[in-house]
Amino acid sequence: MPPILARPLVEVHYSQRFRTFKNLVRRKYVDGKTLEECLVCPSGFDPIHWTPFIENEFRSEKKDKNSKNAQNRSKNDLGHSMGRRSYAQLHYLEKQKNPHHKRTRVDDWKTGHVRSDGTVLESAREKYELVEAAEERMASSNFSEEGSNSQLDINSDALSEVFGPDHKNRVRGIGSNISKRQYHRSVAAKAIIEEVNSMSVAEVRTDVANVKTDVAGVKTDMADLKSMMQ
Repeated sequence: MPPILARPLVEVHYSQRFRTFKNLVRRKYVDGKTLEECLVCPSGFDPIHWTPFIENEFRSEKKDKNSKNAQNRSKNDLGHSMGRRSYAQLHYLEKQKNPHHKRTRVDDWKTGHVRSDGTVLESAREKYELVEAAEERMASSNFSEEGSNSQLDINSDALSEVFGPDHKNRVRGIGSNISKRQYHRSVAAKAIIEEVNSMSVAEVRTDVANVKTDVAGVKTDMADLKSMMQ
């Protein structure tokens, strides 16, 4: 593969590898040590880069943020497999794989708790199985239909049954900083756009069919005229 084509495929993993490497450096050279100890540049590192890195790690704002993040992580006993991706990014990537499948927030939530090898995260297994059971029960009872209606009815889908009502400014399986009202409006708008697009395609197909009929009629008339002239 030419380098110009291979480079984007390689660079897409740079950010994650950098974060992983930085985390390893923190554990080995920063955690549990004082500022004076950390300012001594280890072998293999450039002092020009090492000093700003350590100074940033010991900023009070940085420490407060890390402490708050650690507290939030300790409260979350339900892990996910999305890394730094949001549900919106996950939804987009999954739609690229299967554009014709109308995904619901339940689909995205389930995908976000499955590893790349298809196994469910152990911390999410119990809830995952409850969500699947609720899905099957609703499908058998005709409570849930594939399409925009099931997407809009997030107050009675499998996630709401298992986890309860969504909190303010957060819709499970969709993301934070979005309310249920905003979500309903966005899904309704998408449904209208899809309907308009499908109507446009249908009209074009009708016009094409009419043109084909007219062409067939002209060919028939020409054949009749040709036979009369012989």
